[in-house]
Amino acid sequence: METQKHRRIHSRPARTPEQIGYAGLMTVREAATFLQLGECTVYQLASLGQLPSVKIGKARRFRLADVEAFIKANVQAA
Repeated sequence: METQKHRRIHSRPARTPEQIGYAGLMTVREAATFLQLGECTVYQLASLGQLPSVKIGKARRFRLADVEAFIKANVQAA
């Protein structure tokens, strides 16, 4: 009989911008929640250089100011 190993995923709730603070760093999940996008899309935007990010070891983080600037830069007239 073959046993399967199940990987536990510990998900933390996304913090609000007030909890992050203006100089704070956001996780990919938090940035995705803030932008209302999927995490894969956030990774793609970062790899394309469209959304600035900080790489710390294997982790990628986003400054709240950069995420807000990304939104402002992508506003389109109706």
